Amino acid sequence: MKPLRTTIVGAGNVAWSLAPALERGGMIKVARVVARTHESADALARRLGPYVEATTDNSLADHDVDLVIVATTDSAVRQIAETCPGSQAVWVHTSGSVDASELATASPRYGVLYPMQTFTRGVEVDLSHAAIYIEASSESLLAQLKAIALTVSDNVGEADSDGRKRLHCAAVFACNFTNHLLTIAEQVAGEAGRPLSDFRQLIDETLRKAALIGPYEGQTGPARRGATEVMEAHEALLSPQLRNIYHILSESIASTYSNESH
Repeated sequence: MKPLRTTIVGAGNVAWSLAPALERGGMIKVARVVARTHESADALARRLGPYVEATTDNSLADHDVDLVIVATTDSAVRQIAETCPGSQAVWVHTSGSVDASELATASPRYGVLYPMQTFTRGVEVDLSHAAIYIEASSESLLAQLKAIALTVSDNVGEADSDGRKRLHCAAVFACNFTNHLLTIAEQVAGEAGRPLSDFRQLIDETLRKAALIGPYEGQTGPARRGATEVMEAHEALLSPQLRNIYHILSESIASTYSNESH
């Protein structure tokens, strides 16, 4: 099948990793990048090939293309769709928390291709096993989006807007909050003169057990054991802000395992 001529709207972290992966899959060919600044649009366009147009004009997003992929901040999705009413292209966004119908003002053929992965500009990411959730305004479009997503990952599932919001919330706990806790761990360990790299094996084993037996069964530590004196000693070492975080998380763990005998 001839690749779909595609516009990528956005040149941030998601677009920087997802657009090349989609192109490598062979079902799309990026013809245009639309971004807030010409510099960022041009940088991604050059990454994708010598004949990719770079522009800051949102109204050109659907010009002479089959597919528009909106990979912007959540708040910009509807605004961009509203600049191209009556579009003949298929419109898709990549957000975990925006309703698919936000694109309906642009086209009756709309959907979502949400890669549940953390993206950082300049850091290569392997999407071959990343969960990608899709939604579409019709069964035929859903099948088309599934085929496109499968060129990127072998882990593609369907999720409506409500389900996707819940999955995005779960991802915040699993990724963003976990990463912030690692930042805190690095800070506290630094006060003892040790780097975060000392914790590499501990972190790896925690994730390995979570995958092997599930995070509930894999939970250890003073809060699960009910070791009050240990927790109080830890809290005494911390600033008021970190003490509050430690206490809230410990209370949550203790409540989760409150029916266990120690």
